[in-house]
Amino acid sequence: LQTPSNDDIVTDAMYLRQILNRLNEVMPQAIEIGRLREKGFTDTAIAIEIGTPRKTFTYRIKNAMRILKSEFPEFF
Repeated sequence: LQTPSNDDIVTDAMYLRQILNRLNEVMPQAIEIGRLREKGFTDTAIAIEIGTPRKTFTYRIKNAMRILKSEFPEFF
């Protein structure tokens, strides 16, 4: 196992920041959704919590993932 260089760590942090910023643009509730998933909430419970129909919520997640995959293919 190789230890990453400081340059690699800084570069990865920059990419992560770019990805998170873009995710926030395409789906502002993404951070809250992630927190709720970490707490074990189901998709239905998350949809209720954020006040969005479950189908709309799941569509938005899939759409956000599609956008991120197309813009950051090396990470997805």
